[in-house]
Amino acid sequence: MRISPIGVDKLKYYDWFYSEDHNLWYYYKKRKNDSFNSAELDDTLDSKIKDIVKHLNNNGYETLPSCEGHNRTKNFIDKAWKNLLNDRKKIRSVGLWLCNCENNNKYFLMDPNWEIPFDYSEFSKICSGEKEVVGYIGFYCGDEKVFGLLEGLFSGNSYVSVRFDGNVIEIFNKSKNDVIRGKNWSLVSKVLKDVIK
Repeated sequence: MRISPIGVDKLKYYDWFYSEDHNLWYYYKKRKNDSFNSAELDDTLDSKIKDIVKHLNNNGYETLPSCEGHNRTKNFIDKAWKNLLNDRKKIRSVGLWLCNCENNNKYFLMDPNWEIPFDYSEFSKICSGEKEVVGYIGFYCGDEKVFGLLEGLFSGNSYVSVRFDGNVIEIFNKSKNDVIRGKNWSLVSKVLKDVIK
């Protein structure tokens, strides 16, 4: 079980878990198979992409683990760090129950040698967006026409890009500015509602 940051384009290869005590930071482990469980729980969806994910799901498209992209405040960072320290203490002593955010399956993590893979300074840089902020939505769609429309509609947008592997369409929102990123998610929502009905 890991908690190190990974690129958003790799989210789909892992199962995602949150602590029984909080959901400020996610744990992850490699999926056992290549099938994805798109039954994401509404309460774990980021607010700026919730409408998009629901629209896709309601129109028959299975979504992959997704993230709106974040710039966290110092208050959030301090609270999340304190929670991670408490998690570490539990993991090393009595164990910690984790909940899969896609299907509610439980995972018990106990390891007397478990460590947080970064210090507070590095964690702060990750959470604040100092390093990188990229939002991501992926969904199953083998229709190259849908990809072509999305790619064309976003071709002039310097922040939003679309990628297609023949089976999955991935939308990336690469603004470090929270307001611009939010406006881009609103645009993505509008475009997807026009393209996918």
